[in-house]
Amino acid sequence: MKFLAVTQWLTVSMLVLATAVFAADESTGEEDETTSYLFIQHAENMTYDGSKIMLEGVGGGINWFSDRPNRIVGQATLEEYLQAWAEGADSFALDPPNAVLTVDGMSPVVIELYSPTLGKENSITYDVKVLEGTLPTNASRPVLVIDSCESTGRKSNWINCAFVCGC
Repeated sequence: MKFLAVTQWLTVSMLVLATAVFAADESTGEEDETTSYLFIQHAENMTYDGSKIMLEGVGGGINWFSDRPNRIVGQATLEEYLQAWAEGADSFALDPPNAVLTVDGMSPVVIELYSPTLGKENSITYDVKVLEGTLPTNASRPVLVIDSCESTGRKSNWINCAFVCGC
């Protein structure tokens, strides 16, 4: 129950932050053709070995949502997510995203993600660089909120826009 409350709080916080950032653009009266996407990945367990995190029990997908006014939401399979990671001129493979890892009872940790690989039984491993905070070596029920990716235009197809930034 507490995990759900933290997850909901984190999701709402990210939505508020995205709204605040884009409200400034809306106040100019100019129409913004950029859509920004954030990605949320839940797991049952996490391990960290000093250079990689492994998320186990990720449930086979990743949730994503866009900023307003578009309010586009969805879920992608891990296979779609990994395929899209490296696609496009401004992909996450070329410009690695920041992420925040949260776990009940500890401060959020800011990391940079590289080279995701799919493991056995719904696990995914990332190479990481810790930017702020300290990652635990083991944690239960982590939530990973992955930095935004922007696409231009009003396209709503995640696989074509969310990771292929600048489409």
